[in-house]
Amino acid sequence: MGVTEARFSDTQAGIPLRPIDYSEELSLCDDSDVDDVIIVNATYYVFKRQKVWFQIKRYGERVYRTNVTIKDVFPNLDDDIDAAYSEESNDVYFFKGPMCWKYKLINITSFSLYSGYPRTIDNDFPGIPSGIQAVTKVSAYRNGFIYFFKDNLFYRFEPKRVPHIRSTYPRLISDVWNGIPDNLNGCVYDPRKKWLFFFKGLNYLRFDMVMHRMSYNGTEQKTTAEDFFDCVPRP
Repeated sequence: MGVTEARFSDTQAGIPLRPIDYSEELSLCDDSDVDDVIIVNATYYVFKRQKVWFQIKRYGERVYRTNVTIKDVFPNLDDDIDAAYSEESNDVYFFKGPMCWKYKLINITSFSLYSGYPRTIDNDFPGIPSGIQAVTKVSAYRNGFIYFFKDNLFYRFEPKRVPHIRSTYPRLISDVWNGIPDNLNGCVYDPRKKWLFFFKGLNYLRFDMVMHRMSYNGTEQKTTAEDFFDCVPRP
């Protein structure tokens, strides 16, 4: 692969963005079909195969770092994760097949695995099936609902209620999330903007959780590389 440039978009925050050049074997700009994205303590982490990319601040700017393996940051975690989400406490859950992993934030490039993990998803999330494709926790709601997506269905998990899943679930994605496709790659909730980003293939959609609709006109998908990662075309 040749040199590519990428940076996270945050123009609404008024923060200048500076692209960084990398020559690397695996690039989000060349292939933005990601496994999932999470936000931990205002830092974005992007997962793809055996790699993780993360955003850090430097001299008041947001810069985009890469070329790190998942195991460098999350010890003992499998590559090619199915899904992930972060808690308000900055703990992070990962899902792959029937198993889940739970990590504690140490610093921006280091997490520690909680004792007893990995273990089956049903231990922590009773009623949630294996093979989850996308998951996110939406803190816009007082009870902090967790949404799990698989194929054309989704489950709403309520941590403060027993049973955690109401009898009306699972439901069809198309019945509730107008314009959101089935078989998602991943999703992430931005608590600052109260937007929910859905990723599929090389594209994403942005959903406004306050208005419960797309946060831009129409339902067209945006290009992940150019519109989410702000990839700069090669000269």
